[in-house]
Amino acid sequence: MSKYKKDSVDWWIKLILRLGDVCLIYFLLTGFWRLLSEPGLDRNELYAGFNTLWLSSCFYMSAGLIWICTKDSE
Repeated sequence: MSKYKKDSVDWWIKLILRLGDVCLIYFLLTGFWRLLSEPGLDRNELYAGFNTLWLSSCFYMSAGLIWICTKDSE
């Protein structure tokens, strides 16, 4: 893989990982905290929190797949 293409792929992987970090931090700051502090949460609020966690894991898995598919086989 050329140096330019490898740098471009690395940039995309880092961006996707940062998006995953943002979703995870958002879940921890809002969803998880509310889950602990308010025992009687509405079902829709609970689903919204877990959807954010699911989105975070999708970003992480996407970055991993891109890395696996583009790494040099040396």
